Amino acid sequence: MEEQSTLREEMFREMQIRNCSPRTIRNYLSSVSRISQHYKITPDKLTRNEIKTYIQARINAGSFSASAVNQLISALKILFVDVVGILSESVNPNAYWRKLKQRLKNEGNETVTNCHALKMQAADGKMT
Repeated sequence: MEEQSTLREEMFREMQIRNCSPRTIRNYLSSVSRISQHYKITPDKLTRNEIKTYIQARINAGSFSASAVNQLISALKILFVDVVGILSESVNPNAYWRKLKQRLKNEGNETVTNCHALKMQAADGKMT
């Protein structure tokens, strides 16, 4: 799975650029790896239905907390939006994640954090 290795490296790089903690990086990579291994495909080939089915099955089995759901969704968002760029025929990758989050909420699976376009002040005073 050469492609998965490249995706993993790019995801690792993206999280380093975001200044994620080593623990967050390890957990996000592990979350993506588990779902990828479950379906035996590279994570960029996952469909919306596979993601939802995986999450729902883990919740029903009692092996997925709300925090674990949020962690997986956050990790996949970094992968698809920032690394892969788009998912399937989505013109706006961010719209895909807003829609997925809403669908999960409608099904009773609410993510832990509600954070859209968080901006922080950089050392130079600009909002980033």
